[in-house]
Amino acid sequence: MEAGERDWREDESCREFVLPALRGAGWADDQISPEYPITAGRIRATARYFEREMPLRADYALEFTPGLVIGVVEAKRTRKNAGDGIEQAKRYAKLLDVPFAYATNGTEIFEIYRKTGLITTRPAFASPQELWGRYREVGGIGEGLESDLLQAPEQ
Repeated sequence: MEAGERDWREDESCREFVLPALRGAGWADDQISPEYPITAGRIRATARYFEREMPLRADYALEFTPGLVIGVVEAKRTRKNAGDGIEQAKRYAKLLDVPFAYATNGTEIFEIYRKTGLITTRPAFASPQELWGRYREVGGIGEGLESDLLQAPEQ
């Protein structure tokens, strides 16, 4: 079924196109964190009390190992241009302090490299191994103990 055949809502686009594309790139379900919390929501004063605004959540966080987020995905509904999510993906990547972000509508994928601001169109998402290798390169993380410590589960 093609994405252009109907107007898919964002949650449908995620379920029908984005998740299968991530899995097809080699991401396991335990490496894909949906509705990943970024902020708890801004607290706003009103006339009588304080109110918390909606929390900020990324559509997906990509974790190489549990707790080690190396990328973020912002999804849009299929009728929207995938580019409409670029600024939002950049913002989420900055707040999470990760170098890679993706904006997609389920059929088109933009990869944003936060360090340089380079935006490229990709035919598919990067695999976990590819993104981890690039993450290590960006962070100057060598093989061995430093890399192992980053991947160690939190106790």
